[in-house]
Amino acid sequence: MQIVGKAAPNGLVLSPIRTYDFSDGILAELKAYCKLEAELVCKKVRTGIRKPADYLFEITVVPKGEDLQKIEPKLSEPIKILLRPPQILDFKINGKPAETKYLIPISTQPDKPDSKDKVKAKPGKQEKLLMKTIL
Repeated sequence: MQIVGKAAPNGLVLSPIRTYDFSDGILAELKAYCKLEAELVCKKVRTGIRKPADYLFEITVVPKGEDLQKIEPKLSEPIKILLRPPQILDFKINGKPAETKYLIPISTQPDKPDSKDKVKAKPGKQEKLLMKTIL
């Protein structure tokens, strides 16, 4: 089987052809992604494509042996490759590795905020807003 990644919708080839030989069963590198029952079904196979865009994958079955009739390639549905979110590999505060929670004391005697609120309530009912300072 051959797979090639193309830009959707113009069909410009964006990845090299990848060839997989299933004549001896599912390859070790694909066992986590593929199941073979009545049909071969593969999901989330790594393509090597990293650029975010919409892609189509053209899949061609290449027969072996005496029956070498041309088999028309099939196109996948459009697949969106998303930008990978950034990962923090190293983060230090004052030259030391940062903890998952970092508390910075602001003051020993926190000021209570001066608050003036307007609250709409039913007649005869009193509403009170509570404010909480987290240190």
